[in-house]
Amino acid sequence: MSIVIKVKEGADGLWNVCRDINPVVMQLSLGSAIRIARGLGRATHDDTGMAVLVVMICPIGMTLLARYARPAIQHSTAAA
Repeated sequence: MSIVIKVKEGADGLWNVCRDINPVVMQLSLGSAIRIARGLGRATHDDTGMAVLVVMICPIGMTLLARYARPAIQHSTAAA
């Protein structure tokens, strides 16, 4: 199972960020919407460990903006 974060253009010409079908943030510029959607996707993946897709929906189709599917790698420094 995966969570989908969508960037969609609203009727007013501004962009909305939705988690699955629920609006999260509305009436943004495209750049802001993409940044917020990617950040939300990364945070959701970090919090839940679930796969997260971030996509932009437009009249000609769907564009993948980010995919968070692997567990975060924890780096540890070995004492020498």
